[in-house]
Amino acid sequence: MKINMNNRMYREYSKITEINYYAKIDFNFSIFIGYNVVLLSDKKTISEDSVNRGIRFLGGKTQYEIENNEIYINNYARNNDILEIIKAGFIIARKLESEFHKLNKNNICIIMSIDSNNNGNLTFHEIINDNLWIDENLENYEECIAIFIVWIVETIKLMYT
Repeated sequence: MKINMNNRMYREYSKITEINYYAKIDFNFSIFIGYNVVLLSDKKTISEDSVNRGIRFLGGKTQYEIENNEIYINNYARNNDILEIIKAGFIIARKLESEFHKLNKNNICIIMSIDSNNNGNLTFHEIINDNLWIDENLENYEECIAIFIVWIVETIKLMYT
């Protein structure tokens, strides 16, 4: 997973001495892949009709995914300290990455942002035609921003004869 962050995020992130990716975070989720979308879902069924209505209403697939995949990181952090929010965000991003790998889903952009009031959010979307929903110049944002790009590299087996 490739990680990029703006200087505001990097200044805070660099204060962290360790992130325990095995830490227990009570974050149960499932990923729904279908109808040409990737969604975080706690629902048992998602209808094609509701997906299509949402895409039309929000103006596109990427915006629909961004709106429907939002996670409030503060719910999973030990407290509202920015370093704890960053740690929880990185752990959740790794859990999502692991799930995407299990589903063999690639080209996913996970976006973590933390505003000046320490409200942390994480969302994701599928990358289409190398286009990101977020401005790639992360310095344009006032808040702390990190993006995680999930790529799946397929193993090529060479056979020697």
